Amino acid sequence: MSAKSTFAGRLFKVIVPTRVQVLVSIFLSLSVLIAIESTTILHRFSISDVAVQGSRDQLQNRFSDVSNSLLASNIALVAFWSVVGLLAYLICWAGYNFLVEARNEVTLETQYENLGRHGGIIQTIAVKAVSCLGLVLTILMFRYALALAVALVSPVIADVIVGNILAAIAGVLALAIAIYLIIMFITLTFSAWYRPEAFTD
Repeated sequence: MSAKSTFAGRLFKVIVPTRVQVLVSIFLSLSVLIAIESTTILHRFSISDVAVQGSRDQLQNRFSDVSNSLLASNIALVAFWSVVGLLAYLICWAGYNFLVEARNEVTLETQYENLGRHGGIIQTIAVKAVSCLGLVLTILMFRYALALAVALVSPVIADVIVGNILAAIAGVLALAIAIYLIIMFITLTFSAWYRPEAFTD
């Protein structure tokens, strides 16, 4: 098998979702939509606005009591800076990992195989650059996918008819696709998918 077909095969394995990835994406899509439409769903089951508002007020009061304590403020401050540090570490680690992988790729192609060509590295860098751009664009466009999904799902809560059911299914699938695209672009951008060791039989 040629290096080009091997590269294309590994790329294909990342792009095409597995059964688990499909199920996870659909589950996350359903969870997000249920959370957004929770009030409407409660109304559908004849739970009044007064009961919903009373529950919210109770939760808000308890949360306010906890959040106003000194311990909670210190924990929130530590958590915030921990997240900032973790994000900075992940960015640095991803950049370092990318440089190390590129160096290893050069070593394998030039020293061990004695090819003297860097086509595979250029392909890998190009795919990673495009996938990074795709990740940014997908994250920026996610709110539109979410708005479309909510618009398609909302009617079925009020009126369960065939047309609304089909629209709701389309909305769930549209949001699941958007979620999977984010997962796929993250994998393409930050993982060593182009290495043979990344795949096991």
